[in-house]
Amino acid sequence: MAAQSINEEIADEIRKHFIYLGRLGEFQNRKIAEILDGLIEDMAGKLAITGISGRSSLTATQRTKLNKLFSEAKRLADSKYTEINDQFDDFLSELGTTEAYWGSKYINDIARIELMTTTPKAVQRVQAALSDIMIEGAPMKEWWSRQSTGMINHFKDQIRIGYLNGETNSQIVGRILEGVDGNGNKIYDLAKGSKRGTEAIVRSGLLAVSNKALDEVYQDNRSVVKGYTWVATLDDRTTLMCASLDGLSWTLDGEPIGNHDKVFELPPIHWNCRSVVSPLLKTYRDLGIDIDEIPDSTRASMDGQVPSKIGFDNWLKKKESEQKGFVADMFGVSKANLWKKGLISVKDMTNRYAQPLTLAELRKKIGL
Repeated sequence: MAAQSINEEIADEIRKHFIYLGRLGEFQNRKIAEILDGLIEDMAGKLAITGISGRSSLTATQRTKLNKLFSEAKRLADSKYTEINDQFDDFLSELGTTEAYWGSKYINDIARIELMTTTPKAVQRVQAALSDIMIEGAPMKEWWSRQSTGMINHFKDQIRIGYLNGETNSQIVGRILEGVDGNGNKIYDLAKGSKRGTEAIVRSGLLAVSNKALDEVYQDNRSVVKGYTWVATLDDRTTLMCASLDGLSWTLDGEPIGNHDKVFELPPIHWNCRSVVSPLLKTYRDLGIDIDEIPDSTRASMDGQVPSKIGFDNWLKKKESEQKGFVADMFGVSKANLWKKGLISVKDMTNRYAQPLTLAELRKKIGL
């Protein structure tokens, strides 16, 4: 097998790190899910106490109870989503620092030479930028607020529908807790709908902070880094937008490298975006280093070759052939065995049931 260039090895490491970020997101999603489960139970409990049940028209007393319930539910939801926002902000702050220091370490490890540095100023810039990170035009705090509003609206809708259908109080409560109608038919899952929105925010937030932190490090090391290459997770879930950018390169100032005119923007560029940018390093000769003094047996070729396009499934097969047990380490033994037998796809291994990973465990895996 021909030796990889350093840029190709870097892209491999970036792909692997993307999997870690997905597992990190799964751990955060499970923590947030516990908060949401408690919130929904509290809201359902308050609904049960009102005794509201279906009838031809609301009495003045029932209407007062219902309005009070809606106000209390909104207060609860706003409080819990503020708690989620604050906890996630603290987590992203820690992640930003971790990613900034990893941004130089992993490249130095691959090159086996001290090429990159992470300065305290770069870390400070990452921290300062956290509050300005936008997803689809809105800051994270606003997205959490929208989630709170959405949950309350669905809560109200299900109560009104149950009331108009003449359902008993316990049946209406069942709509909130179980998402079923009076006959036990599945109609709506308040918890599932709320968690799906949460998962999108968490995944997009993680990717935004990681890419921003790494970009600050790359910008600080312009003497070594000359640009970026777009690396998309190529499978049947890849959007046309990201697939069209895969393999394209830009300078650190966002100018296209090569024959294309695509505008550069740090990922995520849409909800649940699964693309990352891999840094393009200058050659050893560009850096004024005599390449003949660098043994090929200990260092990858720094010849400027850009990472090649490769589907995620094929990339995993390649890594497994190079390093037995790679897939099991990334996704867990059970999923790895099923994947090797062809019983599940890459899509199945990277869904919301990924192996959770804490930030402390991530730091251990990346050597920080």
